[in-house]
Formats: sequence, C-alpha cells, structure tokens
Amino acid sequence: MLVWWLVVAAAASSSAARESRAVDENTKLVIFGSRHGNRHPGRFLNENPRIWGFEGDYELTQFGKRQGFGFGKELREFVGALVSNNYVRHEASFYTSSANRCQMTLQVIMAGFYPPDTFAEWNHALEWSPVPYTIDDPMLRMYSVKNCTTSQQAWQPINDDNLPELLHITEANAQLLDYISKHTGWNASIESATDLADNIAEIRLEHVLSCSKSSQFKIALFTLQDLYNSSLPEWIEHPKLAGFDKQALKQAIMSFVEKHTLTCVDYEPCRDIMGGTWLQHILSTLRKAASNQQTQKLLGYVSHLEVTLSVMRLMMMNQSSLDTSAGFLIEYRDKPAPSVRLLYHEPLAIDRHTIKQANYLEQLEKLSDSNYWIPFDKFDELVRNKAIVDWESACRRKPPDCTLLHDAGGGAAKNANIEHNRTTSGTAVLRSSNIRFTALFALILLTAAKT
Repeated sequence: MLVWWLVVAAAASSSAARESRAVDENTKLVIFGSRHGNRHPGRFLNENPRIWGFEGDYELTQFGKRQGFGFGKELREFVGALVSNNYVRHEASFYTSSANRCQMTLQVIMAGFYPPDTFAEWNHALEWSPVPYTIDDPMLRMYSVKNCTTSQQAWQPINDDNLPELLHITEANAQLLDYISKHTGWNASIESATDLADNIAEIRLEHVLSCSKSSQFKIALFTLQDLYNSSLPEWIEHPKLAGFDKQALKQAIMSFVEKHTLTCVDYEPCRDIMGGTWLQHILSTLRKAASNQQTQKLLGYVSHLEVTLSVMRLMMMNQSSLDTSAGFLIEYRDKPAPSVRLLYHEPLAIDRHTIKQANYLEQLEKLSDSNYWIPFDKFDELVRNKAIVDWESACRRKPPDCTLLHDAGGGAAKNANIEHNRTTSGTAVLRSSNIRFTALFALILLTAAKT
C-alpha cells in the first residue's frame, strides 16, 4: 500500500519512536540508492482549478524537496564521523539520472547531508554549499537511452497492456476505464487511470497540507484511504457509474497507482535491463573495497521507481513497492571478514526519514548471520549473473548516427512522452560537453586537411 501524509495533532509527531539503525563500528563504505522525491503527475486534470503543480508535469514538488532534505539529514546521522562534514572528492561520489526530479532530489539530499562547516562556508545566510555529481542515464534511466533495443522490447508489452496481468486488468476494468476516458478526454487505458490516480494523490496532499498550516497541525503518516475528504471533480465526487459509489470509485482509481512501473519490476526482461548496469557499478565498487583499492567512503545514486526497485530486487531484497524518496543502503565492512549488510530507508513523514533493516529474499537470507551480514564473496556470487558489464551490448544497440550529438544534449529529460512511453528513444550518454568538443575538434581537423 502506498503511504502518503496527512494531518495529525502536533503531539503525534513528537511521540513517534525513532527507528533508524546505527552504522556498524567496522563499516568502511556506505552506498545509498534513492527514488526521487514526490513529483507532479504526467498529465493534469483540466477541470479542477489548480493551486498546485506550477512546477510542471513530472517535476519535483515542494514536498519532494522536503523528503530529500530529510533523508540527507538522516543519512548524516547514520554515517556520522565516517564521512567528513564537508564534501571532499576523494571521500564521496554521487550519481543521478538526467531527469530534473532526480537531479533536484540529489541536490536537496546533499543539502541536508553537507551543511557547510568551517572552510566550506561561503555565505552565512545560506546553510548550503554546492556538491558535484555525475549524470548517467545508461545506469540510472535506461528507458531513455537511445537505440536500446532490449529496453524497448521489454517495455513494449507493458506500454501496450499486452502482458497477461495487464490484459486481465484492462478487461476487468473496461467500464471504469471508459468512464475515466469520457470525463478526461484521455485514452481508455491503464496509463490514463494511473495519471488520474497521481492527480488525486497530489490534490489531497496539497489540500490537506495547506489546511494544516492554518490549523497549526504537523505532518505524520496516514494511508491513502484517509485522503478523501476534499473537493475533487464532480464525476468522482458523485459518480454516475453502475456499481460504484464515491468511495468505491476512488479506491478503484487508486489501485492503478504506478501500475506500469511496478509491472516492469515484476517482469524479468524489464527488471534486468533497468537494474543491471547499476548493479554492476555497485559490485565493482564493493570488489574494489574488498581488495583495498576503494578510497571513497560514500557513494550515492538517485533514480526512478522502476530502476531503483529493480536493482533492489536484483540484490535479493524482498521489496514490492517503493515510496517517493525511499530506497536502500549498503554497508561494507572488512572486519571480522569482508561482508555487506543491506538496509532500507523510507520517509517516516515528509520531513523525517528512517533507516531500518531490509527484508531479504530467501536465497540471501540463507547466507546472512543473525545481524544480517552476508560474506561479500557469497553475495557477489549470488547476484552477479544479473550485472550488465557492457550496457551497449546488453541493449543490442544499433550503430550511432548523426542524431547522437543532438540527442546527447539532454532532450529526453524535456520530453514528457518518455515518461508515458518507455520505448521512446532519449538521452544515451550525458557527458555531452565532451562529445561536442570531440566532434568540433574532428571537424576542425577535417577542414584543415581540405585546405
């Protein structure tokens, strides 16, 4: 069940028990992965007067920023003195997809994690200092990579609702999907129902939180069913659909939340291509640590639901869903022997986060001790068959053409169709400045040769 936030009395927030795990005294390296924070829907309902969503479709909301900042603060509490108070390049590296919501989530995580101290202070009015990061779509946004045949073929039956599960859902909900289409003007599809569910979730979140400010309440946890007490479109508030009253219609719509992305995670071809390159990057880092070649103490990644949850499943975590800003942590220690422990982090409230033990799938649980530590060599042996060493070969990628230079500029991040159709070609490699420079240099050489 998705978790959202609502209003409770101020005492509820202060009485919530702190659940976060403490870092092991022998931990030498911490790796975290996170889904981006709360974001707007891919399409907005036109008939609702909106006082929200001004950032644009799929963009990070103010609540998503607060989620990320809260995780950054909790991450600092977790790692403690293992990582310096200020960013130092030999200690840490960070990665994100090209999507605005992922880059911005990473930025606010770093703001919460690295409040400037001593030499990093540059403006006393700002509790912030910039931190560099790398954009890597083949690792963290494979569905946007240009000419990735494997990704396109994995997404096609999902986008077309042709997998058995999706066919059944479409047939069983035909009347509902037609009703949604009639009142939104969108296609009668799972995708449209998902967009509507996203709108309802954001409408309720925005309305309740604006009310909480005037009522001097604080934010805490509520389930999605509790978010249905404000104005929605008339056709939802007073449905004219056989077999549905107001509550039944809302619940039916909300069952479509993240349907396609979660289907990708459950569908092995999609899960493998979404998470395999990221898994390889993690394993490569851990192998360096095991051979005493790793100097960095913290690695962080921000990605999307289907990518983050896919890599978690490839690492044998027993996780079926993932809230915005939630994800995983990996601890590596070398004493008493090289070993890893997998943790899970999630928002406890919009501004608060918790870090706890991850649930392991049976194969991984058998390898772990009573404190959930797993010998690294055993962990590596168990999961490495899903790691993608060469993403271009895994994509069965066609030879690049002259459009590569144009596409490498980040156009995919601006194209909302990528989010609605994961087979759409997009950004392949995000080191665009290097690509452009190389191309320009080659052009100069050719011109000089001709003259």
